[in-house]
Amino acid sequence: MSGDPLADAFPGSDDPTETIPVVAAATGPADQTGPANVTDQAGPTTQTGPTDQTGPTDPSDTGRSRLARRRRTFIAVTLGATLVAGGGLAASTFVKSPAELAAETKAPEASVLSAPVERRVLTDVLTTRGQVAATTQLQVTPAASSAQGAATSVISALHTAVGKTVKAGDVLVDVSGRPVIALPGSIPAFRDLKPNDDGDDVAELQTALAGLGYSSGGDKKGHFGPGTKTAVTDFYKHLGYDVPTTGGPNDAADQAQIVAAQNAVDTAQRDLNDFDRKVSASSANSSISSAASASSSSLAALSSSSSSPANVAPTGGGTAGPTTPPDAPRPTPTGTLSTVSSEEPVAVQRSYLAKALDQAKTARATLIATTGPMVPLAEAVFLPGFPAQVTQLPAKVGDKVTGPVITLSSGTLGITARVTPDQARLLKAGMKADIVAEAIGKNASGTVAAVGSVTVDTPQAQNNQAGAANAGGGDGNPYVPVTVTPATSLDATTWAGQDVRVTITSAATSGPVLVVPQSAVSAGADGRTVVSKIGPDGHDAVRTEVRAGISGGGFVEVQPVTAGALAEGDRVVIGQ
Repeated sequence: MSGDPLADAFPGSDDPTETIPVVAAATGPADQTGPANVTDQAGPTTQTGPTDQTGPTDPSDTGRSRLARRRRTFIAVTLGATLVAGGGLAASTFVKSPAELAAETKAPEASVLSAPVERRVLTDVLTTRGQVAATTQLQVTPAASSAQGAATSVISALHTAVGKTVKAGDVLVDVSGRPVIALPGSIPAFRDLKPNDDGDDVAELQTALAGLGYSSGGDKKGHFGPGTKTAVTDFYKHLGYDVPTTGGPNDAADQAQIVAAQNAVDTAQRDLNDFDRKVSASSANSSISSAASASSSSLAALSSSSSSPANVAPTGGGTAGPTTPPDAPRPTPTGTLSTVSSEEPVAVQRSYLAKALDQAKTARATLIATTGPMVPLAEAVFLPGFPAQVTQLPAKVGDKVTGPVITLSSGTLGITARVTPDQARLLKAGMKADIVAEAIGKNASGTVAAVGSVTVDTPQAQNNQAGAANAGGGDGNPYVPVTVTPATSLDATTWAGQDVRVTITSAATSGPVLVVPQSAVSAGADGRTVVSKIGPDGHDAVRTEVRAGISGGGFVEVQPVTAGALAEGDRVVIGQ
């Protein structure tokens, strides 16, 4: 042993003079008669001519060369052995015995799926989607106002859309060029509101206009007077529409009547004035005529007494000659009072003329009071609360009005949900409900107010129904509408129009009870309801008779027929 593992692994000649043939670099040809014996040098040897070596090389250089060769041989053998071993190992993973293949393809042993018996309060809940909207639904079917010149009812403009919020004073649609306006009020419109009308509906109109900034001035509450006419005029001008009037377009009919009434007043006034002037003239002429008659009588008397004594009254009580009686009619000049009337006194005649003037003035005042700006029935929709929301709008521009053109929800907010007929059978008024609005991060509680009847939407209603994605509706399938009333009022500015999740508790136990998964309960051929309780060893299952109670959420309430046969923590079979 030499102490060198490579030398021991590859034994060879111990002669230090053993030579290894190598090729040496030279600068020129060498004259050699046999193989050249040169030493293993670290670098080439520079030669100036042929070298003739006849003696042995350095023994230490020869030993180092042999050791390097043995080291390389050892490394090559080791790598080869490693590759062979790795290849065998890899091949062994793909080559399996029949026993191994059979074990791998053998079906697993049957196992038992189980679940624990729990003790808790069990509730049965129904979850669906709902729409938050005002509980009062109002369908609007406007008609064209013939008084305003419309011959037919046609939708000429739409100013809102499904789901949009409506404020007091908003114009909803135009029908034949005239607006349909939403106004606040609890009394539905049932007549045209005209000047000089009285009633609670007039007071409602005055309140609505005042809320929008249009005061009725000094009009008595409930009376459509001049102040209300001014408010209506200003409101329509603000909306950009011609003011509707009792006289139709441009108020033409009323204006003609008012002109005629004014003419009647003017004529009556002229007649009275003319009469008064004639009376004044007659009074003046009568005074002049009386003075002239007295003078003539005096002169005649003087003339008779001087020329005809027979006409002079004798002294001492004799009979006088002929004289003019005091009450004899005297001639009156032309144009005097006798020409005004010869049948009735002047005062009576004047009263007739004055009365005719008063009647003409009254007729004119009545006409003015009862004509002018008005609010047609077809142009006002009174809603009990705002903001309201558009829930349906089937109409399109150009459609003739044959039915409701828009449906609005107004008043206190509530939730309308849709459930399938099967689900509806589990619900009744008074059940508790939880309301969650995910979009605004708010929740509320409430109760079921009403469970409706089975309904199927028409295709037109499906296209325009807000919240059509709710369970059981919007796709032509039958559904049952369910109304949920919140326990507290919802803020209309945030909740109105929200799509919410509604969870209704249809049943609940009065306290904690034993519950198991519904799959654990089965009915035997003998009609008994049982569960299979796993024994202490974890394998054997014992059939245990139970009474089933309410179910919910995939669990069912159970009561063991035999006291203590089933307890919390026991495990029951739910499948294999």
